[in-house]
Parts: sequence; structure tokens; C-alpha cells
Amino acid sequence: MVPAERLVLIALAIVAASDVLISLRARSQKGWQPLIVILVTSNSANIVEGIVRRISWEDFKSRSKSLEIQAIDLGSCDETPEILTLLERDGMLSVLSPADSLDAGAVVLNLQDINGREEKTMPD
Repeated sequence: MVPAERLVLIALAIVAASDVLISLRARSQKGWQPLIVILVTSNSANIVEGIVRRISWEDFKSRSKSLEIQAIDLGSCDETPEILTLLERDGMLSVLSPADSLDAGAVVLNLQDINGREEKTMPD
């Protein structure tokens, strides 16, 4: 993946996270049900922690505490599973398996391959 494509994917992830934050604010102002955010990850170690912390911070600032973050990893080859485990241990999210059923009203953020995979080269 070329650097420009990687930057576009990261920008899209940030825009998606912003949409979640706007929805979170609207829900807290209207007294709606808690918002469930599901992060679908795969090789996204470079952004997953930042997105989780940013969404959690916005929930804290809104004083609504109406947010639940869940994550599903689809077989990452980088540090993503370890990061998700640490975030779960800190109580910031819960890690689901791909076989778990998902809430129909949840907001899904696709963070797959945001980090990009290393190009495979042929041996000389």
C-alpha cells in the first residue's frame, strides 16, 4: 500500500470516529439509550488505541457515560490483539469473537488494514 492510500484510510477512520462522537453527543442530549460502538479491527495497531481513547474521552466530557465500546479482531498480524487485550484489562472496551452476535443498533467502525500490510517481495 502506498503512503497516500494509507493516509486516505487513516483519514476515513478519523471521519468515522467523528461521526460516532457526533452521534454520542446527540444521544446524550436527547436521553437516548447507550451507544454501542463496535470496532472491527485487523492490522490496525497504529490507530486503534487512539480511537478508543478519543471516543472514551468524548463520552467522559459529555458526562453521559452512555457508551459501550466493543472490538472484534479478524486475525491481525501485528500488535492489534495485544493492544485490545490491554484496553480490555483497563476497562475501556470488551473484546468479542467474530462468532459473537452483535447488537442491531450498534455503530460499526471498520478499522481493518488501516496500518497497511508490508509489500511481499520475491526473493532474489
